[in-house]
Amino acid sequence: MSPSTAQGLLPPSDVEIGQRWIVEMYSVADAKGITSAVEYLTPEATVYFGDSRPCHGRHAIERLCQWESAACVRVAHRIKHIEVLPDRTLVTLMADYHFTNGVKKTADCSIAWHKRPTDNKASRADIRGDLVEVIRELVSVQGPPDF
Repeated sequence: MSPSTAQGLLPPSDVEIGQRWIVEMYSVADAKGITSAVEYLTPEATVYFGDSRPCHGRHAIERLCQWESAACVRVAHRIKHIEVLPDRTLVTLMADYHFTNGVKKTADCSIAWHKRPTDNKASRADIRGDLVEVIRELVSVQGPPDF
């Protein structure tokens, strides 16, 4: 993970706290399953997953995560870069999806987590990237989402 010059806007301790939150959240999601990431969001949070319609609120986000989890044996995240800003944290990573049908797809993703560095929960996550093949396989394995 390489630091960014934009992080000079924040005290080093806030940058470290923000980076640690990202690493912890993805470590928990990788170890316990993607559904565990919901605990890192506020109850009224919104998640944008690719070009799909947004999921508003914890219930809808949990259903998105459950849909994804039902199609995957596991999802592993490889963080490439974290940029901590005053109002959000930007992450680039590779996400390896291991589907229940034996197929593996990897997506290069950029995620904006809307939170201050010292916040414990994010109010929004914008997940963007080359997700077409991943979403196609999710639908193939699990059917279209109903949330």
